Amino acid sequence: KVSNHSEGMMYVRLIQRGTPVPGGEEPISQHLSVRVDYTDMEGNRIETGDLDQGSDLLAVYTVSNPGTAGHLDNLALTTIFPSGWEIHQDRMFQTLGESDPFEYRDYRDDRVMTYFSLPPGRSVSYTVRLNAAYGGRFYLPSVQAEELYRNDIQVLIPGKWIEIKRME
Repeated sequence: KVSNHSEGMMYVRLIQRGTPVPGGEEPISQHLSVRVDYTDMEGNRIETGDLDQGSDLLAVYTVSNPGTAGHLDNLALTTIFPSGWEIHQDRMFQTLGESDPFEYRDYRDDRVMTYFSLPPGRSVSYTVRLNAAYGGRFYLPSVQAEELYRNDIQVLIPGKWIEIKRME
């Protein structure tokens, strides 16, 4: 409950933080679009719901600016991976160079955050090399892209459950 006991105008801002319930995310697409393709190392599309333990894969994110909000600066693509996958650190090893140029990329244990700008009518693709390291059932979290200083430009692709078949 918020009360204003003064004569002046009061503005209220509510900020909530937390972890969404797995599978409870709602898709969002505002002035931006993202397509996610998972492929084997030869570029053939694969299903993430049924991987073999130890297999390498590529996550390819194609971000498009339809131009409805003009030139987009300060874009962030946040890709979080299930705990059964490991991220290959492209900056530590000489690996494939499939990604378009970006302004900055931040690698963490379970996620990669890519920062870039995008002119109207253009698309860029960013690739992350992964390994299905551990067998079991894991939740692949949602994919998010947003303009950092405008909350009306964003995309959210809901997460899903995946299975990694254990090696025998």
